[in-house]
Amino acid sequence: MRDKDTAIDLLLKKHDLYRTAYRKALLQSLADKGVPLSARQIHECMGGRALPDLATVRGTLNTLARHGIVTSFSDGSGRKFVLSRLDRHEHLAICMNCGLSFSIEPSATEQTLCAEAQHAKREHGFRTVGHSVVHYGYCSGCSELDSPCICTEDQEGHK
Repeated sequence: MRDKDTAIDLLLKKHDLYRTAYRKALLQSLADKGVPLSARQIHECMGGRALPDLATVRGTLNTLARHGIVTSFSDGSGRKFVLSRLDRHEHLAICMNCGLSFSIEPSATEQTLCAEAQHAKREHGFRTVGHSVVHYGYCSGCSELDSPCICTEDQEGHK
């Protein structure tokens, strides 16, 4: 358990953020669950640790997202948060039924995203500091047999 606490301390220090018991408990809750959680779910997970109010949880999650420590996204049922893998760039796939999430290796899409960022800088002076790519769908255990994957549908005329 101490190894995780040490890693969280180092993570907060790396981003020049205060290493409060509350922030460490929040990050530990995300690390322990290992699946995307809403602010309310994180608040409930922290019950025995350092219990702040829900507004404080949301504010802290937004701060951690700005620093790239957590990734936030909307999955149709609300905003979710997951601990970012800071040791490498990551794209996610998330099951909309059970919440299973896993990393996907970036592909040629990454070049497109870089080109878009360069265009935004050149045309609008916008400096991109990060992006998020999340694939939503159903894992093999939750697949809906009568819902085809958009990637396998006939793509004629869409080249």
